[in-house]
Formats: sequence, C-alpha cells, structure tokens
Amino acid sequence: MVENEGAKMQVLEICLDNNRIDGNYPKPGTKNYTRANFSDNVVLTVNQNQLTAAVVRFQSEILEPDNKLKVHGGYILGSDRGEFGGRVFFAPERDVDGVLLDLKSTSIPYEWRLRFKDSEFFGQTEGQYCLINENFKGFAEYGFRRFVFTGLAHMGFDEGSLYELIFENDTWVAVEILDLNRCPEVFIQEREKLYLATSNYLAELNFAGSKPTMKVLIEDVDWGGLYPNTIVYANNSLFVGMRGFAYEYNLKSGNARWYNYLSYDKESVKELEDKEWFLSRP
Repeated sequence: MVENEGAKMQVLEICLDNNRIDGNYPKPGTKNYTRANFSDNVVLTVNQNQLTAAVVRFQSEILEPDNKLKVHGGYILGSDRGEFGGRVFFAPERDVDGVLLDLKSTSIPYEWRLRFKDSEFFGQTEGQYCLINENFKGFAEYGFRRFVFTGLAHMGFDEGSLYELIFENDTWVAVEILDLNRCPEVFIQEREKLYLATSNYLAELNFAGSKPTMKVLIEDVDWGGLYPNTIVYANNSLFVGMRGFAYEYNLKSGNARWYNYLSYDKESVKELEDKEWFLSRP
C-alpha cells in the first residue's frame, strides 16, 4: 500500500480510544462478523501529528497502491482483477516510433484497474512482456533493489509471494524470494523494515541482508473477510484499518487491541438477517 504522507513520524495523539473494544472482536462465522463484512471501510491516516480514522463507504475512495515503477528502459506495471486474474509486466518508455508511453496519472484509478484487461493495455505496444501472471499487490524498494508483492485471497484460495525484480541480459525478470502462504493486503516500510498485513497475519520483513527475511508478529487474526485497506506506523505501534474495525499491535510489548467502527446499510443487512443460514450463526 502507498505510504500515508507523514506516516513515518511519531504521532503525538491517537484519536481512536473512544472506539476501543475491551473484549474480543467478532470471529468468522458469527452474526457480527457477517455484519462487519457489510460495514463501511475504516481508513487510517496521519495528519498534523494525529492518527485518525475515517469511515468511507466505497472501495474507490481508498488509495490504491501505485501500480507503476520507473525502471531502466521503461516501466514495470501491475494489474489486480481479483479472481479474474492480473499480471506484472514491462512496458518500454517509447514505442517503435519513439512516442512516449502515456501514463496520465500517478496511479491508475481503482475502477479502471478492476476492468483491466490485456486488450486494454498489455500487448498494445511492441516490446511489452509479462514478468508474473499473478495479481499485483504493490511495489517495495530498498537501496537499488526493487520488489513486488503478488497474491489472491478468494473463496478457499489464499496465496501470496514476494518477488525481486532483476535486470539481466537486457531484460527484466522476476525471481520469487518469499512464499508468503497468504495474500498480502497492505504494507508500510520503515527504512530496511517493512510491516505487512496479509489476509491472516501481521509480519515484519527485513531487507538488510542479501535475501529478505520475514518474522510473523501475530497470526490467525482472521481479518481476511474484512479486507484490510490501510496500515500506519505510529508511537511504536502498527494500526490496520479494515471494514468495521481498526487494529493496533504494539511492536515493543506485543499487546494488541481492537477498535469498533461498525457502520453499514441496515436495510441490506436486514435482508441477510432474515436468511436461515444467518440465523443459524452464533
């Protein structure tokens, strides 16, 4: 995920306590978890030394990862169409006639990316080639090294990987260096360390060595069905925003807490609450 502006600064005030949950948050398979799945998105931001939560209804209001990376000879681009597939590919900066590649915005809008098809961009310019036939989840950089996350969580399928992008023999290639076993959702980088929220766990990646290493901080958090959308580092804690909730993990103590922001279209949820399968849930 693209870092929030000012996300690396130590925040003086955490404006979330009024929504703190003293008990456990709803577990998958329960009525409240289903309600949360239909809840609005909790997006976390840092502004003027305050960490705050904004509740937004539509996915298109959430800042998506920048899906292009300038590299030698052109750009590496990524698409994510969920269960319909995506890819990471190279596009030369200029076509055979010397015309510059037209990338009109810093990030292709979410709605357009969902409709992304090969016929709309990939293969339209001579010299393009595919590096990875998987859904793009974001770029990361450390020094002169470049990396890309891929993955998909859909129905019973949940996989993800970290690739390193390498230029050799005048061609860009992607080499898988970490099997994440779960789909990467959002991440934030603090120098050589990168904090990653997947569909099932929170982890710390370290890029300082010859090969990145990963340490799982907490697992089986079961927030995959709530679609984590933002992650912020503040006051030695990581904060993750998702549908209906925010989550805090303290990097020093290992303590965690949840914040409740349930807000949803009650008419839509009421239709669910009349279903037999819903009534049978705890």
